[in-house]
Amino acid sequence: MPVKKPPRIPKLRTHKATGQGYVVLNGQAIYLGRASLPETERRYHQVIAEWLANDRQSRVAPEQFTVKEFIARYWLYAQKDSRDLEGNVSRERKNIRDAVRPVRERLAMMPAAKFGPRALRTVRQKMIDAGPCRRNINCRIGRIKRVFRWAASEELIPGEVYHALLSVEDLRRGRCEANECQPVRPVPDAHVGGIKPLVSRQVWAIIELQRSTGARPGEIAIIRPIDGGAV
Repeated sequence: MPVKKPPRIPKLRTHKATGQGYVVLNGQAIYLGRASLPETERRYHQVIAEWLANDRQSRVAPEQFTVKEFIARYWLYAQKDSRDLEGNVSRERKNIRDAVRPVRERLAMMPAAKFGPRALRTVRQKMIDAGPCRRNINCRIGRIKRVFRWAASEELIPGEVYHALLSVEDLRRGRCEANECQPVRPVPDAHVGGIKPLVSRQVWAIIELQRSTGARPGEIAIIRPIDGGAV
């Protein structure tokens, strides 16, 4: 298997017309001073270190950072953070996408530093109008708050923006317009028994064990023969 080469680090260049040293990051030229001065190379290494620490993204002043831009950066982070140890994509990535979609659709060009409790309640009302149940809406609003927490930790927005969003409380049962979630009912026994001829003996054993214990399928699937000695 060929060895994957590490991503290339942009080099320090010299602008011939002005003698300025510069580096190109994400398509943008950053000028660092006279190429002949030692401070220019030090600035170059500092800029490269910040760029690498920022996941190869150029740092933007908080007042210039839009909601759309920081959601895009969070998505790059989530693509790596939402995988398990085996590299499989977790369901959380889809949950995050569903949560931030109304934010991106309504307030994409708003400066991220201006996104406050009133904007979050506007997004929540859009969710209520769309029909998800109260508990799902609360979960989505919680994910939006976590996106802003990440942005604050990366110094993309002022920390007070995230803390202000924490003042928006969850929707309460009977005190809002959102629908209540319907309880999840068990599958009728006749439906479960009907699949017995269609599955292997091992799968049917897992189904019977799950019915007896109430365990999740994943919890049963990871049981090993050696684990029986611990019971």
